[in-house]
Amino acid sequence: MRFRGVNLPAKTPSSPANLVDTRSSDQLYESKLHVSFINRPFSLEEAPAHFRRLSYLWGFNLIRLSVSWEAVMHECPGCVDTEYLLYLKELVDMAASFGLYVIIDPHQDVWSRFTGGDGAPWWTLDAVGFDTSSSVLHDTGSAVLHQHWTDGEMPRMLWTTNYWKLATATMFTLFFSGGDFAPGISALNTTIPIQDFLQGQYLEFIDVVARTVKDCPNVLGFGTMNEPSNGFVGVEDLTEVHSPTLHGHVLSIFDSMRLGSGESLNVSYFPSHFYRESMATLNPNAKIAYLSSDLDVWKRAG
Repeated sequence: MRFRGVNLPAKTPSSPANLVDTRSSDQLYESKLHVSFINRPFSLEEAPAHFRRLSYLWGFNLIRLSVSWEAVMHECPGCVDTEYLLYLKELVDMAASFGLYVIIDPHQDVWSRFTGGDGAPWWTLDAVGFDTSSSVLHDTGSAVLHQHWTDGEMPRMLWTTNYWKLATATMFTLFFSGGDFAPGISALNTTIPIQDFLQGQYLEFIDVVARTVKDCPNVLGFGTMNEPSNGFVGVEDLTEVHSPTLHGHVLSIFDSMRLGSGESLNVSYFPSHFYRESMATLNPNAKIAYLSSDLDVWKRAG
């Protein structure tokens, strides 16, 4: 059999409804425990029309279906949204009735909605010590969020620069190599080493999704994680710029750590790739990116 596939993304919540549009910050933080991804990518009532078009009219026989960690475990570690999983199972079964195979895509972009992308729930960041109760990750320059961009139209693909900013790079570093880069650092309010905590919760997410669709004959398999990053792993000099392109606010890893700890810095701003327009002041109000200054993970790790 030859497969012809298409992505079915489901990156933003369906409820609250305004969060579908990443330009809106209304309820971004207040709703973080109570979002829902049911009806993402589309409702069960709309699904037959979409599947019919994909299969019978356009000739696709495979869908890569996004399922985010946040969709399944948005409330707290180990708290599973069983209603979303029922929706997911029905959607996969319905796809089968139109001759569509499914690959489950555990999707993420730059770690989380709270770091300018999608994927992981808010509490993963809080477990490290970051503050997701307000816009401080954006305000400190630790991430750039469309919801808080006020300088005209946000440049295209600027969200990708979050891979080299403090919040996202820290999360991937701790997820893959926390035991080496932050030995002795445990998830907040636990005694579990941070790498073990993040990986354990992620595998629990994968496990519960796998058990949900294990009897669906049209599920061919799973991805492991969409577009992961090495974070700071492999970087030899923290004072150098390591982003692959000059875009947005460009700074070194060490300077990103300084911003998160409450410093204000003047950095180069590139509104488009490699075009330097001006200098810009990041974190002008000297905020910190953490729940408290003593939770700065890189100061704690030394």
